[in-house]
Amino acid sequence: MRLPDDVLAEVFGHTCVSRLEIVSTYPPIISRDLPQCTLQLVCKAWRSVILSRPRLWSVICLGGVFEASTAAVFTHQARLLELWLSRSKSYPLEIVLFFVHAPEDGDEDVVMAEALVIGKILSVAGRWRSLSAQCHGRVMHQLGEVRPQISVLILRLDSVASESGIEYSILRESAL
Repeated sequence: MRLPDDVLAEVFGHTCVSRLEIVSTYPPIISRDLPQCTLQLVCKAWRSVILSRPRLWSVICLGGVFEASTAAVFTHQARLLELWLSRSKSYPLEIVLFFVHAPEDGDEDVVMAEALVIGKILSVAGRWRSLSAQCHGRVMHQLGEVRPQISVLILRLDSVASESGIEYSILRESAL
């Protein structure tokens, strides 16, 4: 007996998409290891359900959480971001950005690859439902230049040398 598609989609929604709760640990950065990618490999029916539900692709976590994030890491994230954005269609996005370690001076490949990821996420600012960002200065500056209509904005301003930060939270009651 096969479950109806809407029931499968509900189960997958609980598996793949949870409301963003900002905690002290890093959420999973988009990767092929996330449930969306794994579940779609089970069978043709599951793949069809997962690919037809943009909500399952609407939570996007990006960043360089390690000091040694390389150009290859960011280039890979940019490719996966393209996949997530296309599969989320026009569904409102919940974005989490962790760019806490600025690339070393002179490491132009990393700077350019990081800029590629940030540029792609800024290009869909009109779709942001929520944004949580813990980023170094250059990325925070870029985020400050957009004026998205979002319902939740959380910014954590950290220095590279400090584990503690200042948190700003702006909540709007109006729905999108």
